[in-house]
Amino acid sequence: VNDCSYCSIRLAKGRVRSRPAEEIENQARILYGQGVRTVTLLADDCGSWGLDRGTDLPELVGRICGVAPDLRVKLYTVFPALFLRYAERLEPFFAARRIPYVCLPVQSASPRILGLMNRRYDPGELAEAVLRLRALDPGVFVYTHFIFAFPTETEEEFAASVSFARLFD
Repeated sequence: VNDCSYCSIRLAKGRVRSRPAEEIENQARILYGQGVRTVTLLADDCGSWGLDRGTDLPELVGRICGVAPDLRVKLYTVFPALFLRYAERLEPFFAARRIPYVCLPVQSASPRILGLMNRRYDPGELAEAVLRLRALDPGVFVYTHFIFAFPTETEEEFAASVSFARLFD
């Protein structure tokens, strides 16, 4: 559902096609039976999961966590705008230490550069959300990506991104 100006993933892969929740839940159940205690949801954007099915990522995480009380879920990746949309519903999973890892590909701390990238979120809001995650679970690993030297990026914008990067592992 994202349309970043620098990326061709959407053009190459097309629209979101989510696997059925039941299929993912059953796979988690099988893995748990084999001794796996942490599963990874891996996609270009896990946050987009379910949007084509009338559901969403927090619902899927809940289903997976419902498989067993000690099953954990790593999220790689969740676009920041969608993460902010779902943060309130995901926070209980972080508080229960059910999500030990999340990748939030920030790309830049500059609202101007984010606008040029077609990435619609407020870096300040994301910073607050990351700090809340760390308060809920000090051991959570929060990963990110940055694009430096995006066309027209100023030294000040670069410095802001470097500073923002300190919030992440």
